[in-house]
Amino acid sequence: MDRPLRQAARADPSAHLRARLRAGELSAAALELAARLGHGPAAQALGHEPTPPETATELAPLLASLGREATVRALLVCSEALGVAAGREPYARSVATKILAQVRAWLADPSPRHLRALADLDEDFLSWFVEGYWLAALLDCVTQPRYAERLVHGLETADKNLGPQESCAALRRLVPWLVGQTSLED
Repeated sequence: MDRPLRQAARADPSAHLRARLRAGELSAAALELAARLGHGPAAQALGHEPTPPETATELAPLLASLGREATVRALLVCSEALGVAAGREPYARSVATKILAQVRAWLADPSPRHLRALADLDEDFLSWFVEGYWLAALLDCVTQPRYAERLVHGLETADKNLGPQESCAALRRLVPWLVGQTSLED
């Protein structure tokens, strides 16, 4: 984003979001989701205060409408909140860390090379440790045509394992990406 646009965005973030929505640079679903996750400028840009979610699961349709990348990002932040790479057994921890890194690489560059690397992972192998559920769900969201179904089940599980408030808090990490930043780290 060039300097005048950054200054305009800082001066009136909701006007900037409305302009991006009108220009087709931001989808209405992304703006709605950001607002439901508590982003004030997104709510102002919508012109109303949407109902905050009671559970992460109720956001699944909005997330799925944004496509595969949004579903992968949602399960990634929930997986990180659950600490899947902080497993007790060193080998499980190293496998989880490797898979999460490969998912992040795919998000940065959804090329066939990264997709092949993820598709080649053996999901049966993952089932032997607790963190394997989350890793298999992430892999399915990247590699399988029915990723939206896996998202719903993943968010239901996040609501149960983290609790609805914590799973929604994890999803709030998506807001910068939703409103136009390119990665979770931006």
